[in-house]
Amino acid sequence: MNINRSELADNSLPKTVRQHKNNLLKFLIIFFVSSSVSGILGYCILRETKLNADRQLVRNCVGQEYCHGTLSAIERLVKAGKSLKLYNLKTFHLENAHLERAHLEDANLERANLERAYLKDAHLDSANLEGANLDNAHLESAHLEGANLATTRIERADLENAHLESTHLSHAHIENSYLVNANLDKAYLSNADFERTYFNRANLSGAHLYRADFKHANFNGANLANTYFYSSNFDRANFYSANLSGTHLIEAKNLTPAQIKSACHWDKAIYKGVWDVNKFKWTIDRQANQQFIQQLKQDKASNPPRPVDCSAWK
Repeated sequence: MNINRSELADNSLPKTVRQHKNNLLKFLIIFFVSSSVSGILGYCILRETKLNADRQLVRNCVGQEYCHGTLSAIERLVKAGKSLKLYNLKTFHLENAHLERAHLEDANLERANLERAYLKDAHLDSANLEGANLDNAHLESAHLEGANLATTRIERADLENAHLESTHLSHAHIENSYLVNANLDKAYLSNADFERTYFNRANLSGAHLYRADFKHANFNGANLANTYFYSSNFDRANFYSANLSGTHLIEAKNLTPAQIKSACHWDKAIYKGVWDVNKFKWTIDRQANQQFIQQLKQDKASNPPRPVDCSAWK
């Protein structure tokens, strides 16, 4: 027969002593639970108080060229998962800021300095970044749909897999940057400078790129279907395996037959047109366009040295 000594000891105690022991145990349990809950609650209240102070600091710094503690306050708010939607951060100095996954939708970042900032997976949908400095910034997989980046500096920046649908990039300077796999569907990039920028496998379908500079740009495997490149410069640009179906290349500068024929569906592109002064737009000259395409087909010297891989566009 097994005998539990602790139970035997408890049973040998008077009833009042056993009740006191049980009550003491319950009190200790309630005390420790209450202390833990109070501690957590106190921490949460203190944390929210500090974050509210950070919010107030950011709001008070609007319009000031330099404001001590602003960068750290913004980083704390972002780290805590707090939204900065609609915040006015105009001309703020946010160099080297860690703003990964930040929610800055509709925020005003006009002329803000975001040089070397970390904005991977950040949400900047419809934000105003006009005239901002994003040199050497990390914008991998960032959401910039509908954002205003007119006149923005984005040199040597990484925008791989970035979402730039319907984004305004007119007169922007995006030199030596990476837009690999980026989505620029229906983006506006007129008069922008993209010298030595990589658009490998990017989607520029339906984008407007009037008078843009693509000197030494790389469009390897990019989707340029129905893209508008009127009067743009393509000096030594790489079009290998890019989709030119329906691409508007009227008045294109420094675009050679060899460049054209290194792409896919180049015979479905539009090369010739006239400017309609009354309608204020380009009109396709279909007869001249077909003649130009026939000339390209007959020019055997411009044929690529090896078959172009167009399997992605079948």
